[in-house]
Amino acid sequence: MSFSGQSLSTGTGFFVRSGSGRICLITNRHNVTGRDQNTGNTLSPTLAIPDALTIRMPILGAVPPNYGTGAAGGQQVNWADINLNLLVDNEPQWVEHPALGERADFVAIPINGAPADEQLLYEMVTPIDSQILLLPTDHVSIIGFPLGLAAGENLAIWVNGTVASDPDVSYNELPVMLVDCRGRPGQSGSPVIAFRSGGMVKFRSGNTAVMNGPVSNFIGIYSGRIHKDSDIGMVWKAEAIQQLLATI
Repeated sequence: MSFSGQSLSTGTGFFVRSGSGRICLITNRHNVTGRDQNTGNTLSPTLAIPDALTIRMPILGAVPPNYGTGAAGGQQVNWADINLNLLVDNEPQWVEHPALGERADFVAIPINGAPADEQLLYEMVTPIDSQILLLPTDHVSIIGFPLGLAAGENLAIWVNGTVASDPDVSYNELPVMLVDCRGRPGQSGSPVIAFRSGGMVKFRSGNTAVMNGPVSNFIGIYSGRIHKDSDIGMVWKAEAIQQLLATI
């Protein structure tokens, strides 16, 4: 995030498709407002509010050579920067939850022309018979860029966490579940998934199956810790993000 070209902070986001088929970037609201969700205070020590953001994203295929290249998963990956205006004539370019509004710490930013690769899109809806059963102490993964760091060239870091509240219960009367993980600045906006590499997997439907390969479900979006001295973090649930996407 930046103001008048000056970098203010880093964060994480991910691409999804809205109900109408529009490509959207999902990230935390506090990333784009530059303000603490609870107090409204500015997050940057400069007191500046971001007016633009730059997305560093992977692209498969030919792109201009100045974008740079890297290797991941055994195939060539090219990297491109996409610049988005957050404010146009002082009007926010993001969309908030239709009912929760500014109370929800996530937003959608409709974009044009990217990504071209369907592999970059997170699937919001998982059929009930494919939903991994999640109970307190079960493992989840927070995929992002803690402290702005990457694993290799621009690749996200997978941070392990455990479910810290009943996933079917709302924390603070909001569509939020809690996770126990070592969350750090820069991870705000990270997708949270239940990932199992294979073997015996239990599903919400009550079925248990032996999987020959990886299976994963999108759980929600990480939005930071409930307190600066705690490792308990908040995850806004997938169904709340679906409600937002249905309006775009």
